[in-house]
Amino acid sequence: MEILGNVAYGILCLLAIVWILSVRMKSELSVGTIIGSMVLTFSAIIIPLGGISFLNVIWIIPVAYALPIVIMYLAGRYKIREPFRFLASIYAGVIRIGVSKKKPTLGI
Repeated sequence: MEILGNVAYGILCLLAIVWILSVRMKSELSVGTIIGSMVLTFSAIIIPLGGISFLNVIWIIPVAYALPIVIMYLAGRYKIREPFRFLASIYAGVIRIGVSKKKPTLGI
């Protein structure tokens, strides 16, 4: 079972890296996508530091996809989007350190 947990954790780390790169490269992402990236990133960091079993990753990955959908639905329904927008902007700002604000050109 330990091998399954290690494989699942490797997949979690890969997903976190891919989502971090998408937040870094695309400035027009929705708040839900940025929150999903934040959940994956913090999960990948907290699991080994907290001594949590890697088998927990098997349920964390689906939750990381479903949680932003539920949060954005409830935030839109009850008009409480600002705290989530604030958290997403802080996370995206940290991830995008060093990226220029202007769109990259192809050098043509």
